[in-house]
Amino acid sequence: MFNFETGYMDDGFVTGRKGGGRAYFTVKGVGAHAGNEPEKGRSAILEMAHKIIAIQANSDFEAGLTYNCGVVQGGTVPNAVPEEAKLVVDVRFKRLDQVERARRELEAVAATTYVEGTMTEMKFDVIMSPMETTDGVVALFRKLEETANEIGFGPIYQKYVGGGADSAYEVKMGVPTVCAVGVAGGKNHSVDEFAVVDTLFSRAKLVAATVLKI
Repeated sequence: MFNFETGYMDDGFVTGRKGGGRAYFTVKGVGAHAGNEPEKGRSAILEMAHKIIAIQANSDFEAGLTYNCGVVQGGTVPNAVPEEAKLVVDVRFKRLDQVERARRELEAVAATTYVEGTMTEMKFDVIMSPMETTDGVVALFRKLEETANEIGFGPIYQKYVGGGADSAYEVKMGVPTVCAVGVAGGKNHSVDEFAVVDTLFSRAKLVAATVLKI
């Protein structure tokens, strides 16, 4: 099977992807007037700041388990000690057996109180399984590579990426899949996202020729 996620400009075709999860933190503090009685407040934002540093410090790039504190919300007005703060953390992992490690590390941060008088709730969900590089996936890539050479597409190579995709579930069900065979582009999920239109045709030809070869 071929998955038409955005293709890469360097003609790397994806044979493996990380899985992903989301952690949701909510910190409850004590509100107070920042001018008249700041000592009576317990800043939820200050507590969350400590937690963000602790979460990010747990990233293990060598193991492929990483955390990104991507969305932070808190406070109402500048002259009030904030009584609530929220955080959404993106979690990436190479293998499903790393999920429990991630859960333990996140729970440990949630259970640690840096600002006395604050309380923290945390929820963690896995939202995408990793795409494994199985023998079947590699064999399908070899067919794609052979075809690319035969039709003059140019050299291609196997690529492992951190972004998740539905191809993970196809492989999980035992269906060999090569991902990112769609139109080449980049800067996904940003205002500068782009696609190189001409590659839509060359890649469609490559996939069609590979299917005929198979």
